[in-house]
Amino acid sequence: GIAYVHFKMTYDQSKLTSLPEIAFEIKGKKIFDPRNSQTAWTNNPALIVRDILTDTRYGLKAISSNDSLNEINDNTSALGNFVAAANACEVQVADSSGTNQNKYTANGFFNASTSASESLQGVLSSCAGKVTFTNGQFNIFVGTTQTPSLTITNDDLIQEISISNSTSLGKLHNQVKPIFVDASNKFVATDSPIRNTGKNLSGSAVNYLNIDTPTGESSSNYKKEMEVQMPFVTNDSQAQRLGQLALNYQRRSKVIEVSTTLKFLELVPGNWVYVTNSRLNFSDKVFEVLNISTEASA
Repeated sequence: GIAYVHFKMTYDQSKLTSLPEIAFEIKGKKIFDPRNSQTAWTNNPALIVRDILTDTRYGLKAISSNDSLNEINDNTSALGNFVAAANACEVQVADSSGTNQNKYTANGFFNASTSASESLQGVLSSCAGKVTFTNGQFNIFVGTTQTPSLTITNDDLIQEISISNSTSLGKLHNQVKPIFVDASNKFVATDSPIRNTGKNLSGSAVNYLNIDTPTGESSSNYKKEMEVQMPFVTNDSQAQRLGQLALNYQRRSKVIEVSTTLKFLELVPGNWVYVTNSRLNFSDKVFEVLNISTEASA
């Protein structure tokens, strides 16, 4: 179950002072695709994550074939299912040259000493992905827009909303430098161009460096750069997309805690939900679900 090579070689020491560098371009194991029930090679991050979870030798040994105990969410009608995530990864987008490519691909490797959790994080970094475990099943969400199906309104509240910031405003980054493995340059780690622009929740372009720079001040004094490692990304266009997502995400630091009814128990971490609240002046404001807990009332 592991790719390897064994070879012997001789060389002329009068012509070579040391052994030459030897490299291989490989394809990994064949992976099951729940969309067509076929097993084949793929670089789809969602399918690779599913395989890491279910692999009984090197993975987490999650059960996916037992009808009475299925720990993998392949239900296309359920939120966070692997089918929808795999489809989202294969949406066609144009790169900088105008050529269409899959939105997210995972191209990298890990060895037998790599833990399953480390392998997961590496692959997830190639699709801005998150894996959650809720109600006995693994769910996955990749970096794509969701349309919330539920709205929390004033009438749904059991108590007032608590609001805070996860990061102090002075510590927010305003530009990002993605680092990826460049397939066009012999897979050498390369810096992607630094960018300081992103998009707000309404989809409008914003320049975070301009936002953080007081009027009349020099922008150079207010640069706060974040560096994002992408070990499974091999092209600049994908690195740029992921870098922008990472920059956008850490700018959204407002966190709310809501006590509501069982009506919203179907939400799982990774879902998006609308919140409408007159006191906070929220009108269908989008929030990501980070955590869910239940408690009994007297």
